Amino acid sequence: MSIVSSSYSSGLGGNYYGFSDAPSSFSIGTAGSYLTSYNSSFGSFTPDLANTRVSMSGYSQLPADWAAVSGVTRILYKPTLSTVSSTGEYTDLLSLPLISTAGHSGLYSDLIGQPVISTVGHTGNYTDLLGQPVISTVGHSGLCSDLIGQPAFSTVGHSGLYSDLVGAPALAPVATAGTYASLYGTPVISTIGHSGKYSDVIGAPVLGTIATSNNYGDLNNLPALAPVATAGTYSSLTGQPNLAPVAIAGTYASLTGQPNLATVATSGKYTDSTNAPALALVACGNSWHVC
Repeated sequence: MSIVSSSYSSGLGGNYYGFSDAPSSFSIGTAGSYLTSYNSSFGSFTPDLANTRVSMSGYSQLPADWAAVSGVTRILYKPTLSTVSSTGEYTDLLSLPLISTAGHSGLYSDLIGQPVISTVGHTGNYTDLLGQPVISTVGHSGLCSDLIGQPAFSTVGHSGLYSDLVGAPALAPVATAGTYASLYGTPVISTIGHSGKYSDVIGAPVLGTIATSNNYGDLNNLPALAPVATAGTYSSLTGQPNLAPVAIAGTYASLTGQPNLATVATSGKYTDSTNAPALALVACGNSWHVC
C-alpha cells in the first residue's frame, strides 16, 4: 500500500482514507489496535509518521501480479511493452529492415549483379584457359632428348668417366693409389730412418755411464775430495790454527793479559782522576763552573 496524503492526525484517528488501493473489506481502528474485520490474523499496525511509512506486524505480503488491474497485488506505473518483448519473434519487430534474398539464403546465385565467371574460374583447370600458349614437347617432358637442335655431347659428357676422355694423359700408379710404395725410384732408407732408434744408428759412439745417468758417482777417475769440499764447514778443515778465545768471541773480556786500567780510562770523568790539581772558579756566563 502507498500513502497518498501527508496529513495525519494523532494515531490516524481511525481515518482509513489516507491509503490508496486499500481493500474495502476491513476498516482501521485507533493506532495500536487489532483489525476489526477482514482477517484478525493480520495483527496490529503502528504508523511511523517520522519516516512517512506504515509498518505492520504479522501481515503476510501478497506477491505482485503483473496482470492485476486492481487490488493490493496490482503493479503501478507499469511500462507499456511491445509485442516482441513477450513473443521474441523477429517478425514482431517494428520498422524491420528489408533484407535481400541473398541476405537470407547466403547463396552466390542469389546475388544481384554478380560477375560472369569463366569456365576456368570454376574448374581451375589449365585446359579450360582461353588463349593458352602452345607448349613444346620438352616443355611437358623436361627431357633433353626432346630439345630441338640440341648439341651433340661427347661420351664423357654423358658418362663423366675419366676413361672416356679423349687424349687423357697416362697417369702413374701413384696418381691414383697415393701410396709411397707406388712411387718409382724411391730412396733406400736405413733402419734408423724407419725406427728412429739410437740403437739402430750405425757407428754410434760408445757412451760412458754418466752420459745417460747424469750421476757424479758414475764419473771415471774421480778426484779424492777432502771432507771440507762436500761439508763446507770449518770443523771439517784439517790443520786448523789454534785460535785464541777473542778470535771467536770478539769481546774485550775474552782477551788475556789485559792491562789494569784506571777508573778514569773508562768513565772519562775529571773527578775520577788521581792527583788532580785544585782549579779556581771562573765566570762562564751567568753561572759558575769548575774548570
